[in-house]
Amino acid sequence: MEYQIRRGTINDLDDIVDLWQKLSYDQLSKDEYYEGEMVFEGGKSQFERALRDSNCAIFVGLLDGNIVGFSEVWLHNKDFHFFIDDYGYILHFYIDVQARKDERTLGLIFKLYGACEDWAVSKGKKYLVADFFEHNRRLMKGIEKLRMKCYRRRYVKKL
Repeated sequence: MEYQIRRGTINDLDDIVDLWQKLSYDQLSKDEYYEGEMVFEGGKSQFERALRDSNCAIFVGLLDGNIVGFSEVWLHNKDFHFFIDDYGYILHFYIDVQARKDERTLGLIFKLYGACEDWAVSKGKKYLVADFFEHNRRLMKGIEKLRMKCYRRRYVKKL
């Protein structure tokens, strides 16, 4: 079976939360500024609300019928972060580490991103925005292939 992308439902909640916990550990364990716990519990109520919110879409990526990735995209009004216009914002995007070893994952990544983009367009948005940790260079290179451009950079100094 090939990969499949579909809109997430409340029935996918446990899988989405599990992937979010893995994403949190994966990214924050590499973040030199994060000093919190490395155990990420909870998230269930956060994703329940997101799945029911009309300003959010969560898409799940499946390989051989198993959920191995997800993306979470929100509608935002123009604001300090992107003041050009209203926009879609990819808050979370993750593919399970084990699934990344499968050659089909590259197609899954592009289709998962495409679902976010298509949804934002269907909601009348002209822009799609995402943030990345500086250590996530591989994903930044990939997202540039999808014609996203660097818009701003954030600099930090620990005091």
